[in-house]
Amino acid sequence: MASSIKTPRITSKNLVSIIFCEAVAIYGVIMGIIMVGKLTPGKDISSNEDLYRAVINKLIFYLNFLWSKIKFQIKLLI
Repeated sequence: MASSIKTPRITSKNLVSIIFCEAVAIYGVIMGIIMVGKLTPGKDISSNEDLYRAVINKLIFYLNFLWSKIKFQIKLLI
C-alpha cells in the first residue's frame, strides 16, 4: 500500500494575502530606489534650522528603510 501526503490547497483568502504582501514588498523596493536617487552630498550645516532639517531627513530615510526591511521579512514568513 502506498501512502500519500495530502497537500494543502491555496484558498482565495490566502491568495489575496500573498498578492497583497508581494505588492507591498515591490512598492517598498521601488520607494527605496527612488529615495536613494534623491540623496545628495552633504553640506556644511550653518544654523540650527539646517541641523534640524538634516536630522529629520535622515530619520525619515532610516525609518522608511527599516519599514521596507520589515515588510520584506513579513513576506518571507508568509
